[in-house]
Amino acid sequence: MSALYFIAVLAVNLFLSFGLKVDMTREHFYHGKSLFCAQLQCTENITEDTQMSALVNMSVYRISESEGKILLASISGSDSKVRDYKISGILSEGKLSKHHGELVLSFSNTSACNLHQYKCQVYFTNKTGDTGMLENRTTSYEREKIKKSVLLMNLKAQTLNYVKSVDTMADFLKSFEDPEKLKGADVSMSLQMSHSGRDGYSDDTAQIPSSTELNNSNKHISSTNAIDVVDAKINNITEHMQTVNDRFGAIDVKLNEAISGNNQINSMIEALNTTVQEMKNDYNVNPVLSRISLQCKKNHKTDVPERTTVRLSQHKLALCDTKTDGGGWIIIQRRVLGDVNFTRDWNAYKHGFGSMIGDFWLGNDWISNLTMMGYNELRIDMTRKGIKYYAHYDHFKVDNEAASYKIYLSSFSGNVKDKLNYHHGMKFSTIDRDNDIDRGDCAGLCKGGWWYNACTHSALNGVWGTTDINTGIYWYELSSDGHIADSVEMKVRQV
Repeated sequence: MSALYFIAVLAVNLFLSFGLKVDMTREHFYHGKSLFCAQLQCTENITEDTQMSALVNMSVYRISESEGKILLASISGSDSKVRDYKISGILSEGKLSKHHGELVLSFSNTSACNLHQYKCQVYFTNKTGDTGMLENRTTSYEREKIKKSVLLMNLKAQTLNYVKSVDTMADFLKSFEDPEKLKGADVSMSLQMSHSGRDGYSDDTAQIPSSTELNNSNKHISSTNAIDVVDAKINNITEHMQTVNDRFGAIDVKLNEAISGNNQINSMIEALNTTVQEMKNDYNVNPVLSRISLQCKKNHKTDVPERTTVRLSQHKLALCDTKTDGGGWIIIQRRVLGDVNFTRDWNAYKHGFGSMIGDFWLGNDWISNLTMMGYNELRIDMTRKGIKYYAHYDHFKVDNEAASYKIYLSSFSGNVKDKLNYHHGMKFSTIDRDNDIDRGDCAGLCKGGWWYNACTHSALNGVWGTTDINTGIYWYELSSDGHIADSVEMKVRQV
């Protein structure tokens, strides 16, 4: 009786597994401001013709010959909250009700996108009150396709960036086709707000007075003079557009080489073109981070102030260091006045706090976004008793909130010892969210948010002005006579 029962349950599960849908799409796409290369979607619906009565749990595993089955994310019907297991480069989303379940994982790691297999597993109760389980796997990705897929993904990422540049510059040129539009217009603001793209051109808008400034000083600028200024600007942009067009030509050649004689991947090219167009449409509505490389770029300007503001979005400003080591640094943290309390909760560190005229933390979301956009060079400038110290990392990255803003860094140089590397791979912790590996609460002890390990070799968000090594602005062995910095700035630059 018992054996027959289990055979029956197994037969039902095998039958039902055909209803558990697992799709994996492998191509580049943007989710929010982050770039991913594949998405896995696991879905299950209970209908009247099944033996299931309610869904209980849904989980996704990575399948590996060497590591076995690794749980990546799960969702339970008891609270309908997705639990991801903090695997780097994975964003997990989902929902689970009595009759419908959906778990979606987005991957940013090339190996995860192309080489790994995944399994979706669902637990349910059936109409007799017993518990059952069904599962389904992604199809394997033929290895002969992997190389072509990686090539196409890389080309697609390049294409998306160049589309942003060309599209924005085309709009800019079009806006000045009619000279009459310049009359009474704020030329300075129009030029400033039109700057975009990842590759720069000379920016001299600071020399053009705005209409407000002219009116306040009772001076006037003629339409002819304004047009001359715009003509010069258009010439610069035209040269830049030619460079971008040349690069598009190179991409077209590579694409043609990739698809020559292989009609099987034509659908991937069509998907690429569709996504490019979607990105163009989205960028016209929400040009968030792409303009800042023009406003804050290494060796870009020589006659600007040491500190200038740049706009990350309509409502978010950042401070640019234009001089240090060639300039082009977006400052993500500053402690120079002691006017801001850094003992803050998770939400404050997520969005940022302080102001550009004093001390501030840019915000973990913004820091993560910047590193995703290629701002992967990190410099930390510190002072102690009037002496300057610095730490420099060629490679720096911060994951998104789903991964608790985990930090990665390498290739150190500087005139201090490398004490941030101790925190490599660690999650961010705050006074209300303890993500360190210590038995105690490092953020509570050190009084500030940081990527604590167990607990710290550095903690630059501690209490201003104190000499206490537990709570101060701490960098172990900063100098021969102490560990506490008097001031500090953290900044990132586009690689």
